[in-house]
Amino acid sequence: MILLSTAPSDKALNLANELIDKKAAVCVNLVPNINSVYVWKGEKISDNESLLIIKGKFKKVHKIFKNSHPYEVFELAKINAKFNKKYAIWLKSTLKKGKKC
Repeated sequence: MILLSTAPSDKALNLANELIDKKAAVCVNLVPNINSVYVWKGEKISDNESLLIIKGKFKKVHKIFKNSHPYEVFELAKINAKFNKKYAIWLKSTLKKGKKC
């Protein structure tokens, strides 16, 4: 239920809000000002991005990202995590009911 992605810093908040508004996620943490270095189309790129830590449903987040994420090839990684009991209950029940956090 933890998903990771990156986005341009000026687009990350809009993506987070869309995920919450469309009930694909119950919470999105934004970690601003990370520097990502990667290879794109044979060139080394260095970009200022934000990290999105998403508590949500992979399929719903992926569907939204296909239409809204600004990158031609975006990252969406799922991490299996174990949560403390009360948080896990809140997270599962909120996702199930489609509530916002």
